[in-house]
Amino acid sequence: MTIGEGNIKQRLLSVRMIFFTFSENSFPEFLRNDWMKLKKTMTSGLELKNGEGVVQMDSIQGYLYGRKKRTLSKHVSKLVQIQQQLRDYLED
Repeated sequence: MTIGEGNIKQRLLSVRMIFFTFSENSFPEFLRNDWMKLKKTMTSGLELKNGEGVVQMDSIQGYLYGRKKRTLSKHVSKLVQIQQQLRDYLED
């Protein structure tokens, strides 16, 4: 997530399904607040649909549009932190 092909927006888009897949109950109690705060932020963008109701741009794409690299870097850092804490928890 922190290194790889593409710019930061492209990398966040490549993992965006985790925000639609995982719920609050997917995480241990101590990570739920951090996860829900990040998820709420990342899915707060406008969802655009065409005239037939087909989604053309989901809420994460809508959120990422126009955001600065510095802001997105904070989100990536938080996502990596949650991932590491979850990994540590599962390994114990």
